[in-house]
Amino acid sequence: MHFSLTALLVAGCTPGTYQEALDQAVTRGLPGAALYVSTPEETFDGSAGERVLDEAPYETDDLFRIASNSKSFLGVIAAQMADEGRVDLDVPLADHLPAPLVARIANADRATLRQALQHTSGIYDYMDTDAFWDEVDGGRTEGWTTEEALVYAYDVPAEFPVGTDWSYSNTNYLLAGLVLDDVLGRHHSAEIRARVLDPLGLSHTFYEVHEPLVGDLVHGYSRYFEPDELFDTSTLEQGYGLADGGMVASAADLGRYLRAISTGNTLLTDSARSLLLDDGVKTGEGDVYGLGISVFPSEQGEVVGHGGLIDGYTSDMYYYPSHDVTIVAFGNASDGYFDEANSPEDALEELVEAAVALTF
Repeated sequence: MHFSLTALLVAGCTPGTYQEALDQAVTRGLPGAALYVSTPEETFDGSAGERVLDEAPYETDDLFRIASNSKSFLGVIAAQMADEGRVDLDVPLADHLPAPLVARIANADRATLRQALQHTSGIYDYMDTDAFWDEVDGGRTEGWTTEEALVYAYDVPAEFPVGTDWSYSNTNYLLAGLVLDDVLGRHHSAEIRARVLDPLGLSHTFYEVHEPLVGDLVHGYSRYFEPDELFDTSTLEQGYGLADGGMVASAADLGRYLRAISTGNTLLTDSARSLLLDDGVKTGEGDVYGLGISVFPSEQGEVVGHGGLIDGYTSDMYYYPSHDVTIVAFGNASDGYFDEANSPEDALEELVEAAVALTF
């Protein structure tokens, strides 16, 4: 039986504190979880369960693979550089990419950097290719280069003509990362460090593979291969360190970062923040996708945020501007072969719902 938050309320199991909500998430199916909540009145930074099953508890400063939440970091430096005139968001990707690569990826000859960052390029998502996951599942031991991952988008038809629709594609961010690398003359991870992480004092956030990790990395889990076997997905080479989702962070660091890019501060000028958040494209009823980050409606008002999911790692980050509230939640499991009654992804969703209910 699937227990929603509503069912928990009826059963009289409503969490009365953020820590109780965390503990309930672990009971509900997550090996470990972290929650960060910041309001004008209080800040909560907590964790529950285990970072490594049967070996180590989940501590609040532990490093979590935030997957697609990483995309906003690329969007931030792109917005900063565009605001400074260092990069043109409307330049064709092809102006900065090798011609042989452009020739193999449909729409890469016409899509712009802005269209890639906003997912309106129509470029096929390499992660939708069975062959990529066959390589992951087959026990690949070496990390992926961007060029190796892009092979899985070669010679596949585009999803739609450039600029005519919206479709989430991780390939967009691999290409955007290469464009920024070409403009910068170095890997964009160094720019993220210099422009974002160091200025904000985020001592528990790193770009995996491209810089050393200082701290303990959370292991991810899923019933990945067999319904009855809990598998440590941190041993899988899923493309860690690539531009579509290569960063690790603590929940508190990610929360502080999200609030910083969503509000007035010295990190972003008003014009750069407008490029990041305000000049997005509609993806649904009231939903707008900017440069690696979404703005969407909720019962509590407008929300700025994103989510991240790779096998073994599920994460969400939300900022509510009208209330100055930040909520970040991590869970170190994904569904895989979990049955519906023990869905770790549902457990994380319920943790967020509980945090919202306790906050507002």
